[in-house]
Amino acid sequence: MRKAAGILMVAFALLLIITVISDLNRFGFGGYELVFSLLPIIPAGFIFTGGVFCLMRRHWKVCYPSAVVALLIMIVWLIGHAADSIWLAWVVSMVGTLPIIFVYLTKKEWEETQV
Repeated sequence: MRKAAGILMVAFALLLIITVISDLNRFGFGGYELVFSLLPIIPAGFIFTGGVFCLMRRHWKVCYPSAVVALLIMIVWLIGHAADSIWLAWVVSMVGTLPIIFVYLTKKEWEETQV
């Protein structure tokens, strides 16, 4: 289950980075717009790192908060973009919720490897 959580988190982080890059290409480069457009890269990097740590079974204390950040970003994205399609809303809610559940349920795997 931790591998599934890691894959979901890495895929979401890459999707977030691709979305930011496509928005920059579409809207151009401005002073304040550039700064606010690049802000989602910080949580995307944190989510990507947490996903990689999940796949490597290291640092549970990084994996779980990054899954929570992924859920929070998914909720914000759901409110803004995915409200038009019920299927997209369902996928967004599952990709945000499943990593938290999977990481929490496999906490014992991390405890066994660190002893």
